[in-house]
Amino acid sequence: MTSGSAEQKPQVNTPPILVMGLGNRLLGDDAVGLVLLEKVSGNGFSRNRLVEFVDGGTQGLALLGYLANRKAVVILDAISRGAAPGAVHILGREQILNLDSDKQCATAHSGNAGDVLRAALLTGALPEDTVAIGIEPECLATQLELSEAAQGAIEKATEAAQRTLRDLLSKL
Repeated sequence: MTSGSAEQKPQVNTPPILVMGLGNRLLGDDAVGLVLLEKVSGNGFSRNRLVEFVDGGTQGLALLGYLANRKAVVILDAISRGAAPGAVHILGREQILNLDSDKQCATAHSGNAGDVLRAALLTGALPEDTVAIGIEPECLATQLELSEAAQGAIEKATEAAQRTLRDLLSKL
């Protein structure tokens, strides 16, 4: 897994698919994107040279350079849409781009997926195949563990991310 340092740029031979986990491990369910990133990258996909995994933490727009020259992007994050805690959300490109336009639909931290992807759209770096997979958070307070609701949704969200990644790989 690639470290999400703002100083770091994608390799010269950029893999066509980017999987990026977003979140803050100190804010409870905000860490679901990073937990999902570990699960998905640990299931054999990390050996595939067509996929790059990046722990984006909470770096927001500093991650913009990672999106260049990609055929597909998968964002893993906590996504609040007003559903029951632990609900798994799978959002397409247009839904992600509209995350902030709906006050009921946003990620848990500032510099969310919508912000990063709208900036990528302006620069021409946003691929058509862009998906966000996330879990409705229950607790965004300072704590190191996920809530029971979020923890209970990890397997379902992991399966959704793996299925999405397999579909994207089949298109290459």
